[in-house]
Amino acid sequence: MMKENNKNERIQKIISNYGSYSRREIEKLIKDKLVKIDGEIAKLGDKANINSDIRILNKKLTLNLKQEYYVLNKPKGYICSRVDEKNKTAISLINNYKNKNIFSIGRLDVNTTGLLIITNDGYLSNYITLPKNKIRKTYLVWYQKKLTKENIFNLKNGIKIDENYITKKLANLKVIDNEKKFVIRITLIEGKNNQIKKMFIALENKVINLKRIQIEDLKLNSLEIGKYKKYSKQEIYNFLNVRENKNEA
Repeated sequence: MMKENNKNERIQKIISNYGSYSRREIEKLIKDKLVKIDGEIAKLGDKANINSDIRILNKKLTLNLKQEYYVLNKPKGYICSRVDEKNKTAISLINNYKNKNIFSIGRLDVNTTGLLIITNDGYLSNYITLPKNKIRKTYLVWYQKKLTKENIFNLKNGIKIDENYITKKLANLKVIDNEKKFVIRITLIEGKNNQIKKMFIALENKVINLKRIQIEDLKLNSLEIGKYKKYSKQEIYNFLNVRENKNEA
């Protein structure tokens, strides 16, 4: 947690550390003019301190002192937004979730399963999602047709997606095909939207199923689909190799 002093910091950082919103949600709220500092509408980059009167949707920001950490094995059919009137949310699988002000770190699309971190720790969310921290995320990918040696080389070393973007070199890749299924385990150090699916499309292939099994040293292991496990802050920070330097987030 940040020290309780009068130091001015970016409004996004204050809300992220003390509030119950993801970084993306905070930026959208500010752009939509739904955040105020001492009665004035906030803009991205405005500064304040924890003693300022910060209001979000006309509700005063209060300090989130009790931090909670869950690892969920997300099933298909659930989205990672906190609230959605039409779809089931991954957060709703956590007991008493309406009273916890929690959110997911990063996103798995509706048909992707596996490891999802759910918390109210804004600093951790920023740390994991910042590209400069190069957080390793490992996936199992079931795909349509056998990969060639050239395909594997391109996956490992970078492939063009989104017109001109070249993906970064993979941290790890292991083909684990068998007679019935084509499966590969890959570890990314970046997280572009639908990146793995786009990489396979670039190879004129198709992802059939996608499951995240590990983030840094935090593993899904035998956690059943739709179930979750609660962790302490020390446990989760150790598994994720998080450095608690607030100036880096």
